[in-house]
Order: sequence, then structure tokens, then C-alpha cells
Amino acid sequence: PTAEEFALGSIFSTSTYGTSTYMQIIPSAPTPSDGSCTSGQNSVYYQQTENGNSYTISFCLGNTTGTLTAGPKCLTPAGIMDVDCSSGGGGEIIYAKFANTISLPGCQAGTSIKNTPDNKYILNNGDPTNFLRILSDGSPDGTFGTNGFLGVSSYGFSGIVPDFFELDGDKYIIGGTDSSNNALMARLLSDGSLDTTFSSDGLVELGSNNTPVFVKKISDGKYIVIGWLPGGSQSFITRLLPDGSLDTSFGSSGTTILSYGSQVLVRAVEETSDGKYIMTADAVPSLLIRVLSDGNLDTSFGTNGYKELSSFSGVYSIHRTSDNKYILAGVYNNGSDMDALLARVLSDGSFDTSFDSDGMFIYGGADYQESRYLTETSDGKLVATVDVPDNDGDAVVIKLLANGSYDTSFGNGGQIQLGNSAFQWPASIIEAGDHGYIFTGEDDSLDSCDIWIVKMDSNGNYQ
Repeated sequence: PTAEEFALGSIFSTSTYGTSTYMQIIPSAPTPSDGSCTSGQNSVYYQQTENGNSYTISFCLGNTTGTLTAGPKCLTPAGIMDVDCSSGGGGEIIYAKFANTISLPGCQAGTSIKNTPDNKYILNNGDPTNFLRILSDGSPDGTFGTNGFLGVSSYGFSGIVPDFFELDGDKYIIGGTDSSNNALMARLLSDGSLDTTFSSDGLVELGSNNTPVFVKKISDGKYIVIGWLPGGSQSFITRLLPDGSLDTSFGSSGTTILSYGSQVLVRAVEETSDGKYIMTADAVPSLLIRVLSDGNLDTSFGTNGYKELSSFSGVYSIHRTSDNKYILAGVYNNGSDMDALLARVLSDGSFDTSFDSDGMFIYGGADYQESRYLTETSDGKLVATVDVPDNDGDAVVIKLLANGSYDTSFGNGGQIQLGNSAFQWPASIIEAGDHGYIFTGEDDSLDSCDIWIVKMDSNGNYQ
């Protein structure tokens, strides 16, 4: 569709990949006499994007027609959705080829995204307590929850922690807090119901007023959970057995308390190749922390298990590479503002000088940048998302070779900047089954904040 055809409000056509689509736009379609639809729910939204033209068409059915139930609907290139996408309807869709994102009322932001064993994608958004599962083409999975969305407030969650999210085969491990601010963890079956083989009811409490932060399934089938104690000055690491009970052979009755200076806030954890656990943490300065398999601090690492990372002003992610090194994502203080920092460290926590000469790749600009999510690709490269507030907030995806230099076969010299005049924020990025990449985040083009999902191939071309 062209802008001129849209403005005419008449039949327009488009040809994409050898197929044609014809639509008759009737913005003032009558309200069905036997339904509760309004004329405002028969509308069109048109947006010029970096990928070309996109559209959503809102319409409303007074009666159930075929397999479509009565009520507001939204027609997108991915199909018809049972969502009201009319202006102010509270359910907006962002479309950029693969990506179509449905937002429930309120503020939404895609955060942690995972690739399921059956080649679907599941992501959470933290507020409200919703998860979204989509098919490989980006459309919502109607077999999951309600039209692809699953709310977990009925399980006792008043909020979920976005990065406390892990797959265990076809099951999902999630975490958050309940209405009394107690830390709560659950294991869900693939249909979204509670797995009652996990702690008898699918739920485990992780301490009063504790804040769960991250969960990792480890090689022996157990779970490592990290989080913050009340007050924020100390953190904890806990190990659970596969059935959800505490592993009392770890630490003190299953838990080790972490203290360093006035504050230590753990962010992420990885299992080492020899069965230890290494964590990133915010402190002064930022830290790596390593504990032994029995929960005691590894005194051979750094100073009594704590390794300072003075180059970081915040380190958020850690990922073990195929050669047993670690890549980190965070921020770097350049003296006037903050830059995104990606680093690679050796097993002892020292910077790997074979990566960008000093172990650190810095992405800077005129304003604040940060990187929170990264992953190693199947061919040993690195992809990461960077938040760039310049231009009202844009998302950047960068791809680096194993030596820390840009992979110039990707995007524009190794990077792609996505965004328009509205705010965009990038979050989790993963490698898809076809060796392309999919990331999620937040887009404010249509509403205060909506989930944003983008899929690209290994060279950065939108799919």
C-alpha cells in the first residue's frame, strides 16, 4: 500500500514475494446492530517504517462468523488477531516483516526471549504478569494461554522478574514476587499450567522479602537461583534439586550469602566447565564472583572468590563461550557519560587480550549507551543489543568476530540501528534455529509502551 492509496481510503493493492493482497478500507463502516461494536473499531493504522509500509486494520464483528467469535479483531500481515487495535483500544500491533507484537492494556516491554524445542518462541514482559508465545512466523500461538498470552497472576504472582526465566526441556522456569513481596518460583508445563511434580504444586518460595534475579538450569538437572536479600546490601545463591526442594549439600542448607563492601547485587550466573558457578554483580566496583560446587567461595579466584572489574560501571550479562571463556555485557564510564561495554575474560577473570586487543569492545556516542544482552553464535561470533537514547531512543544490534572486531558482513559494517521518531528499547537477543537472530524489546510508536519483536537473518536482513 502507498500513502496516496491509504489517504484515498479506497481499494489498494500490494505485491510481495509473488503474492497480491487487496483490501477495501471503510473507516466509517456501520456498527452492527446486534453487537457491542463501535464505529471507531472499524479503522486503519498505517505506518512508514524502515522496512517499507505496514498496516493494521481494526474491525469488529457483531456475530460469530465461521471460526471468528464476535467482538473486536485486528487484521495484520500475520493474520487476524482477537485483539482490539483501534485507537485507544489498548491492544496495539507493531509490524516489521516477521515482527508483529500484540500488547495488552497497560505498559508492555518484551524482555527475555527463548527458543522452544518445537521451534516456537516464548518471551515475558514483567508488567503485568504475562508471557507470550509465538510461532516461527511471528504470529501468536493460539494453543498457548489466550491467543498466545499467558497470565500467571492466578498462580500467586503479583509481578515477574524478566530475567528469571529458563527452559527445562519443554517446561518453563519463571520467578517473581507474590502480593506479600515474597520471592516465588514456578515450573510450568508447555501448555502454561503448573507442573505439580515440582514441589507438589509447581511453586517454591525463595524467602520473605527476597528479590529473585536469575535462574540457571545446570548440567546435573538442578537449578541455580540468585537474588538479593532485603535491603540490597547482600545477595544469595541457592541450589534446588530437580523436584524443587533445597539441595542441602550446597552452602548452608542450600544457600550461600554473598557480601562485598557496602553492597553486592548479583545479576547473572553461569556454570563453569568444572562445575563451579560464576556470577556478575553490581558493587563498587563491578564484580565477578565464583563459588565452588559445594557453595563455598572459590578462594583461588580473585580475592577470596571476588574479582573486581574496575572497567565496568555495571555488568549485567555473562555467557560461557564454546572455548570456556566468558563474554560480558554492561556499561563503561568514559569520564563524561556511559558507553556500552562488551568484554571477554579468561577462566581466571582476567581480560582476554586476543579480543579487541585489551579484552574490551566499547560502543560509544554522544549520550548514554548500555548493553545488557548478548549471545555467542553457532560459528563463534558474538551478537548483542545496545540501547542508544540518541534520536529519541533507538536499538542497535551489533555483531563481532571472535577477535572482537566488527563482522562487516552484517548490516552496515557490523551493526544495524533500528528506530523511528518514537522510543525503542532493545532487550534479549538469541540465535534462531535457522542461524538468524531474534530480539525483543519495547516500542512506543503506537502507545506508551508495547512489546517489540524483530527477526533477521545472519547478515542482518529483516525476515
